[in-house]
Amino acid sequence: MISDVITFFEGKISGVDNTFQKWGGKFDIDDAARNIHSKSYHIELGDLTSGALNDAHTDDRLNVTVRLFFKAVRDVQTSRATAYDTANSIRLACVGTPVNGANIKVVILDTMGPETFDESDYSVVIKMNFTVRLMYNT
Repeated sequence: MISDVITFFEGKISGVDNTFQKWGGKFDIDDAARNIHSKSYHIELGDLTSGALNDAHTDDRLNVTVRLFFKAVRDVQTSRATAYDTANSIRLACVGTPVNGANIKVVILDTMGPETFDESDYSVVIKMNFTVRLMYNT
């Protein structure tokens, strides 16, 4: 089901770094960047596009955005590089081939990059946009 997608990403994030915390509050990106704890994440499900449909299954694509939040310390440039390294490790853990026991057939990274906020805030946010290919029996 769709909830498997959230579970998949949560597992991959904690598999790379189990100190990450899920941001469970009301999500406002500007507010979150200032008030969220370092090493937090937010998973946002986007549009679901239904592809081929035959008598056996559907072939769907779901857009998923993952934001990773970090607080920069002293050297903002080094903090950003470290955040990017962590995000890249998570990206590599997520992309690839089918997930056993789930409807997820493949995960593709579309884009990854920093989001900029008030520079005096010293927040580093890395945004990753994925396409998740799902197959469901009909």
